Amino acid sequence: MVQGGKIPKLEALNLHSGTIYPWNRACYGVSNGKPHLRIENRYIPSGPSALDEMANLAFWVGLMIGRPNKYNDMAKVMDFQEAKSNFIKAARTGKNSILIWDQKEYTVKELITDVMLPIAHTGLTKAGISKADIKRLLDVIEQRLRGNTGAQWMVANYRNLRKTDTIDNSLRLVTKAMNKNQKTSKSVSEWPLIDKNESLKNTANQIGQIMSTRVLTATDTDLAALATSIMQWKNIHHVPVQNKAGELCGLLTWTHVQNLKEGSADKSILVKDIMTKDVISVTASKSIKKAIAIMREKEIGCLPVIQEKELVGIVTIKDVIAFDHD
Repeated sequence: MVQGGKIPKLEALNLHSGTIYPWNRACYGVSNGKPHLRIENRYIPSGPSALDEMANLAFWVGLMIGRPNKYNDMAKVMDFQEAKSNFIKAARTGKNSILIWDQKEYTVKELITDVMLPIAHTGLTKAGISKADIKRLLDVIEQRLRGNTGAQWMVANYRNLRKTDTIDNSLRLVTKAMNKNQKTSKSVSEWPLIDKNESLKNTANQIGQIMSTRVLTATDTDLAALATSIMQWKNIHHVPVQNKAGELCGLLTWTHVQNLKEGSADKSILVKDIMTKDVISVTASKSIKKAIAIMREKEIGCLPVIQEKELVGIVTIKDVIAFDHD
């Protein structure tokens, strides 16, 4: 195809690269009639700041270039089971891990400070990187040993916020703080903890910013007794109903739970037999103010949130009451 002036799609390469995800991954595609190829190096962790990402890259490149020759064949230096054990421990306990290196035990801080950073410094010097850049980037690695890593910052803030806030709001506040801190050009080790008193109330103006995304749904062909029992068990007052195509087609409310409980004991009744079929929904971009007006006018307690016919969330009276200033 290339000799004929055509651009191959390389479908087999894309299939396997998108399925296996090797550590060094070939990513091929065609854009605007031009083929392009990149090699994705997946050893290097992501951000959360641009400075942290560049520090991670410098640290890894320095280690690869500066490593002593005895590490060129790692199978002769380290048993695979030791490497596997290190990998699992680091994934589970991060900076608190005890790792094996050269048949010795090190804390993560000891291993990076005493062994890895000197090797990385040698490698970056050998690569011709300026002393100022080497110090600036490797200092970020050292600072994270003393302070927070990105994972520690996110987990600590999320757990702290969850003590007094909802899952969705806690996640949004963490994301908001990340975005704010990323613009400061500071390493994550310098990021402050999120103020628990901070709220989205003063900045949120769209439904998508406050809606709940963990939505329990029912299918219209489910047994009504089962669906309403689940609502009781989980103390959920509003459950959107979807058809086989995954489209919103109805709504179960606490009224249905009470009516079914007090009414017929017929176990053959389906959700579609009792659900509210005339469901009012909104998009995520709908303003909170307009959503409140709709709920007040229609005297309803919730609004399913739809995006391109797909249910993406739900907003209830409890979610919007803090925004209702009328």
